[in-house]
Amino acid sequence: MGKNCDFGNRYMIIELLLTFLIPNITKHLFLDYTCNKYGFKVNYLYRLIMDLYLYFVPIYPNISDFLENVVLAILPYFLYLALENVLGKRKKVKIREGNEKNVKANVFAWIFLAIIVYLISCQFTYAMIAVGSESMHGAINKGDAVIYKAYDDETLEVGNVIVFKQNDRIVIHRISSIYELDNGGQAYITKGDANESEDNWIVTPSNVVGVVKLRILWIAWPSVLLNEWL
Repeated sequence: MGKNCDFGNRYMIIELLLTFLIPNITKHLFLDYTCNKYGFKVNYLYRLIMDLYLYFVPIYPNISDFLENVVLAILPYFLYLALENVLGKRKKVKIREGNEKNVKANVFAWIFLAIIVYLISCQFTYAMIAVGSESMHGAINKGDAVIYKAYDDETLEVGNVIVFKQNDRIVIHRISSIYELDNGGQAYITKGDANESEDNWIVTPSNVVGVVKLRILWIAWPSVLLNEWL
């Protein structure tokens, strides 16, 4: 059963745009274009692949709704390019210097977009997350983004900046001390660099999401401002 959309809730409106309207608009623009230019057979093939693949693929990849909708939103564009090159039978022309620069810029833009989607999907070894507080100010500021490596039971040390779950929220703090448990495991006390005291909770390995590897300045401000607005 689908969930009802509360149009008084700005978060749900944005979620509706990103997960339903944009993917469907791009899909139907693509289908209208291909039907007018190449006939209905291409449309049938697209619908068979995209709408019925669950019945034919024995193992469905476990990806997030976000990543799935990103794929559905940009896939029609790549199919459009493929159709133009394969079915359009356009004559090859010599690429001038200006056009060559445009091609390189487009390739770079798509590679950059692919990297961003890879990182923010949180489905792979490395992921990116926005920083929305000042608790790590100095080392990591509000509006920055961090790239972290997914935690895989490796040994953590005092000084590591970790991403962990605490009371249904994500926290990015530094390990200030480590306790050895009777069962041979470890527990961590964390602290924000800008905070006066240590956190009043204990972090266990099961709560650790990842270890911060890289900080990117200011790139997360749009996400932070949008979250505060919502």
